[in-house]
Amino acid sequence: MAAAIGSAVGLGNIWRFAYVTGQNGGGSFLIAYVIAVAICGLPLLVWELSAGRRYRGGIVAALRTLHPRVALAGMAVAILGFVLLSYYLIITGWTLAYALYTPLGMATSFDRFGDS
Repeated sequence: MAAAIGSAVGLGNIWRFAYVTGQNGGGSFLIAYVIAVAICGLPLLVWELSAGRRYRGGIVAALRTLHPRVALAGMAVAILGFVLLSYYLIITGWTLAYALYTPLGMATSFDRFGDS
């Protein structure tokens, strides 16, 4: 689940990182950003990897080992990860379509979904 959240946060940051950096002081913002990622992101990454190795499974198995009732939270986390990654599958499709059609000089529009 932490990987899915990291993907969601990471993609949003990549899309707007240059703009936010310019608006917030350039290099000084970059230093604060790296420190915040190290303080918040690194411990979560280590926790997720450690839990997977310790319990030899995913989030549901790890939380079920801790307490059976907590397994429902693990299932909710897995479902949320599925929903988030389904969204990013659509974005990946758009990206691949743009990457294919642009060099061929073909116009790409994704607003035809509702047309009959």
